Amino acid sequence: MNYSRRPVLKNTLYASGALLLLVGSSVPASAAVVTGAVQTSSATARTGLADMSILENTSLVSTTGQEIAPNAAGNYDLALQFSGTGLADVGLVDSKVLVYVLPAELQGKVLDGATVDIQADLLPVTPADIPGIDLLFNAVELAVNVFASAVALTGTDVSGLQAAVEELKGLKDLGSYTATLPATISGDGKALSVDFTQGLGNYFHQAYATLFGSLQTAVNGIDSANPLVEAALTILKESTDPLFKLINSIGDATSDVLNASINGNLMGTTKGTLNLTVSEPSAPTAIVRAAAIDDALLSADVLSLVETGGEAVTLNFQLPEETPTNPLEDFTVPAATFEPIHHGANTLTGNLALDDSVPAGTSFEAVTTLPNGQQIRTPIDSDGHFTIETGTVNEGESLQVQIVAVNGDFSKAGASTTVTVAAAETAPPTDEPGAGDDGEQDTDSPGDAETPGEGDDSTDEDQPTDDDGEDVAPPTDDGNDLETQPDEDLDADNDGDTIPDDTNDTGNDDSPVPDTDEDEGNPPPDTDDDGNTTDDNGDTPTEQPETDGDSDANDDMPPVANPDDDTTTTRPDGETEGTDIKPEGTRPPENDVSNTETGNSDSTTDSPLIDYQVSQPSLDPVKHGDVQISGTVASDATTPAQTHFETVATLPSGQQVTTTTESNGRFTLKTGHLAAGQRVVVHTVAHNNGHTRQSNPVTIIVDPAMTSYQTPGGSQPLSGQAHNRLARAFEASGQTDAAQANQKQTAAKTAQRLPQTGERHYGILAVIGGGLLIIAAALGIDKWRQR
Repeated sequence: MNYSRRPVLKNTLYASGALLLLVGSSVPASAAVVTGAVQTSSATARTGLADMSILENTSLVSTTGQEIAPNAAGNYDLALQFSGTGLADVGLVDSKVLVYVLPAELQGKVLDGATVDIQADLLPVTPADIPGIDLLFNAVELAVNVFASAVALTGTDVSGLQAAVEELKGLKDLGSYTATLPATISGDGKALSVDFTQGLGNYFHQAYATLFGSLQTAVNGIDSANPLVEAALTILKESTDPLFKLINSIGDATSDVLNASINGNLMGTTKGTLNLTVSEPSAPTAIVRAAAIDDALLSADVLSLVETGGEAVTLNFQLPEETPTNPLEDFTVPAATFEPIHHGANTLTGNLALDDSVPAGTSFEAVTTLPNGQQIRTPIDSDGHFTIETGTVNEGESLQVQIVAVNGDFSKAGASTTVTVAAAETAPPTDEPGAGDDGEQDTDSPGDAETPGEGDDSTDEDQPTDDDGEDVAPPTDDGNDLETQPDEDLDADNDGDTIPDDTNDTGNDDSPVPDTDEDEGNPPPDTDDDGNTTDDNGDTPTEQPETDGDSDANDDMPPVANPDDDTTTTRPDGETEGTDIKPEGTRPPENDVSNTETGNSDSTTDSPLIDYQVSQPSLDPVKHGDVQISGTVASDATTPAQTHFETVATLPSGQQVTTTTESNGRFTLKTGHLAAGQRVVVHTVAHNNGHTRQSNPVTIIVDPAMTSYQTPGGSQPLSGQAHNRLARAFEASGQTDAAQANQKQTAAKTAQRLPQTGERHYGILAVIGGGLLIIAAALGIDKWRQR
């Protein structure tokens, strides 16, 4: 050492030491205590959730998705994350509470163990600028500068010490507060909450204290081997000691200097994730709401504000399918009583006693097994009455009748009842000569004279013919009393089975109506090749509507089709073909119907269905007595996303019924009871975000569940004239299936009516009358010869 400089160094150390002592003594011990009130919540009355919120730009989401499936135990695991950014005026001492409000569907369903994962990103701070810290820090900075000047001549390195001081004068990152805290469930089970005020405060104190660690390390790391440096260092430590003591008390949370100082700009992005498990909700959909507030009391008013204004998330729970309750399980189906049925009858009338024990929504039907094994179903009205169309029955035959109760998808059958056909009723005597029990004309005459055509050698010249010159078979005595049932009052299908005709002008089914053409000698009306009546010019006149109250059994059948109609017909045998049936009413348009929000029905360019071809529905067979139509709507990869389907049926009455098609394509339409030969038009409608498009319609014909049709007097064949006209109608149309034959029967009957009179054409009466005239003439000639 250059001893000539020692006096200078000594003088410098003494001066620096004096200055350090002065600096150290100038910082009062009370500098670490910051006066001023601690920040408290505002006393201003709160009128809304915004007044108590501590975060902005908030949201609530389910981190596991909104579709919640049950776990292995049948419960549901939820993870609901609420997030936002801290408000600028939220300080360290303000309460920080996350609240989750549960809907009624989840209240009381929360299992033990609910927790909340907290993550709060703290905003950076300048450690040296915190009120209550800044005075002590400034004194330490001065002391460090004096110390550096004092030891500069000794060659002591103080750069680390000076760098530590400068670092505390800049922004420092405090990191993020993370913790998993138990959730508290309110007494009424309506809310779950967590208060993370204290946890975040403790973390902030510890993170802040850690920032001063580098300064303490730098002071303690100075080499003090030189006696002069050691003397200066001792004075420096005395100057920094008040600051370091305060920092240590902040770190162990024994000082509240930061509580008053950090009154804003505390939190950045903050998240709270509620993890809980609930048992099966009382409904498949539940809405949970959440908020972050500065009120830990959670009064009813506070929860109400969160429930109405908090962020919401909708949860859809996949609940197990419930087995529907069978309303007929304990119900006993009552037995029916029946009116006697006699030989030759074609209906069986019964009654069902109904009382208050019948479950609501229950209907009944009678299932009858005919002697030939065929089963027919007959609906029972609300009063318990029903009439079964049995067809003609014979003495000694048995009918098995079983009453079936139907309620929704459930049905229950009662005991089977056997009804035996009794002998024919004895007709009371009448005073009218030659009249039987039904008013028929007695054709027998004394002498057992033969009726022409029965066992004689009459030639073809004696054989009656119809309007077209074809032979008409004479009446035969086969036990069916043809005279009492004019065959012109019956229709037949291709198999010779008969169906009931309509009533006459008097409203009686069996009253004969005089023939105004052939029976009175007038020539029959001209007809064309199709059996239609023509006028003198060969034109087919327009048939006038019936005004006499006469109604056809088939009057409710749809009109004959227009060949231009673009529909599909399903026949009773299940086969389909391009139909020529135009359903009753107006068929809906087949173009895309796209309604925008403004109601502009022409805006179709943005429709996802604009190029999509909706498939026609595939229908299951339908038979007489059915009360519903079912089938399938096909969809494939070309079906636009979010498309769902409806199926619409136009009933014979013109009424439309609609049902939603299930996700597997199946549908069921409730139609009410359907009769044989009726037609139902069905089409599919595709829906996609307000746009609709429908398929071409399909027409299904109700299958006649019986193998034959009956008249009140029994099964009767058509006369040759009616049979030939019906055959020509079949040949002209090319339709041969049984269902479409009903349509031709209507045309055949129309051809037999006189224009605008409503009178029918009874060819058999003309045959019988002719026979009687021949018998009378033969008897007269015989007597003349004898005389």
